[in-house]
Amino acid sequence: MAVSLPPSGFGDGALAVPRLDVPVGRIGGEATPRRPRASAGGTCTPPVDLYDDDGGGADDARGLSAPKPRRVLASERAGSLEEQIQAAIIPRLRGAVGWPSSSAFGKDPARVTATIIGQSASRSRAVVLRYGAQQNAAAILWVSARGGLLCSCFGGTQDAMLLSTSSRTTDCMHTKIFIKAMEAGDVSTSALRTRIALRANAADFSVPRVVGSTLVMCVLWRKFFSAVMFTSKKATCIAPGFRSFARRCGHVRVALQDREGLEPEEGGAGMTIYVPGTAKVKRDKSARPRFFTSEEEDVGL
Repeated sequence: MAVSLPPSGFGDGALAVPRLDVPVGRIGGEATPRRPRASAGGTCTPPVDLYDDDGGGADDARGLSAPKPRRVLASERAGSLEEQIQAAIIPRLRGAVGWPSSSAFGKDPARVTATIIGQSASRSRAVVLRYGAQQNAAAILWVSARGGLLCSCFGGTQDAMLLSTSSRTTDCMHTKIFIKAMEAGDVSTSALRTRIALRANAADFSVPRVVGSTLVMCVLWRKFFSAVMFTSKKATCIAPGFRSFARRCGHVRVALQDREGLEPEEGGAGMTIYVPGTAKVKRDKSARPRFFTSEEEDVGL
């Protein structure tokens, strides 16, 4: 690197600052400009002149400081809970009426799942929604024999058994989303009633589902669908009007009867159901007994 000095070597007492971006050429003693280097992508980046008059070469390095696009999180791509439920119902409805359907897939686990359950001997079907492991994160929707859309959920306040005697529809969050999914999927009400509506001669049955460490039995009893959740001590029905007296609930009786024929890995009686706070502490066998025997009372006297 060449350093230029005044003729006397002092001048005003300041040393001339060398130019870092202009190396001295070896041919003819002339300074040649630096060739721009090629980056890894194959493009050449021009050198930044630190001594130009436009503010320190900010215009040349403007492209290097461009903001990068923000990464979109999986929770933001999924949308709201209502949108996820609607997206899960649409392909099930189109598949139920025999129309082609498609659903998104990827590495992110689905927060909302929608499955169609039924009995092989009957065309009676129901749509089961799951968006959590709690009791208030499940719902069963079906079309009654009279053409009404009914729902059994933990947050419902209407008795679907009384509504099934007419063509009325349950007024809850799940039925509203179900109707929106029908409109978005272009599924007509007449086609849905023909394919999955509850039959007049539908027999009682149950379908077991193991969610984590919880057993969920989807039960049809007297033309009324509901879900029975088993814990370590009791079984609970999510349908309104059947939660207070579990032993008198027909869904619980059908679920208990069908559970006897299941294997432990399918949710049978030998299944280990984990409930926080129920683990027992094992005591050491060599611990001192709580009460003394008659032979040990006189020891030390």
